Amino acid sequence: MESEPYSTTDRGKPGISGVLITYQAEKYLASILEAIGPLCEEIIIVDSGSTDRTEAIARSAGARFVREPWRGYGPQKNFANSLATQPYILSLDADELPDATLLRALHQAKQEGLRGAYRFCRLPIWCGRPVRHSGWYPDYKVRLFPSAGTQWSDDPVHEKLLLPPHIPITNLPGHLLHYSYTSKASHLEKTLHYARLQAIGLSQKSPWVLHLGRWLKPPFTFIRHFILWKGFLDGLAGYHIARITALGVRERYTQALRLKNQRLG
Repeated sequence: MESEPYSTTDRGKPGISGVLITYQAEKYLASILEAIGPLCEEIIIVDSGSTDRTEAIARSAGARFVREPWRGYGPQKNFANSLATQPYILSLDADELPDATLLRALHQAKQEGLRGAYRFCRLPIWCGRPVRHSGWYPDYKVRLFPSAGTQWSDDPVHEKLLLPPHIPITNLPGHLLHYSYTSKASHLEKTLHYARLQAIGLSQKSPWVLHLGRWLKPPFTFIRHFILWKGFLDGLAGYHIARITALGVRERYTQALRLKNQRLG
């Protein structure tokens, strides 16, 4: 009898490879590895040149540590996934920590026999404050999935997980705590960095679209995050999230125009 796809078989319950890509990840790495260590048969860390204690923390936890020059978010994750030996991959970022409820649900799902893919709800932690509005929450991400037939897109930023067709997806209770930013300065720096990456694709649009977007998109972005998506309920955090996001949109269009003018000139 043919077994169902993405389900356990009579050969036993599938194991899990914990996979992370890192760079200067010492702040949360020890806590993450301590949390997922009992769940995973192996942990693989692909690092793009950290000079802090990332490698020492990884090796002391028994993780396989591999250095690899930066390829971009999607390609880097695909390379890391290619090193996994288990039929399931638990893919976390180096600032994502499962809470106790989610960890219990993961252990239970594994004990019952993994089937399909599993989606977690991320709870953003901005400068130490949980954010439950502002368009940031709820934020569901598939983070546990079969290694066969799954890959990340090649987008330069905000890569997407591409699952096999018709795979069942289960939502697990609890939260994946996302320690996204520890300061307003780090939030702004990362937002502007992402904006410059996104500007490459945006620069293919016509100049008038870019000029219009540069002036209209930032204020609309602020209103959407702070008013329409109830960022005001997040207090000062909601205001800064809306403001910095709007600045990122302006930077994206500004850099896209610069790239467009360079090509036309």
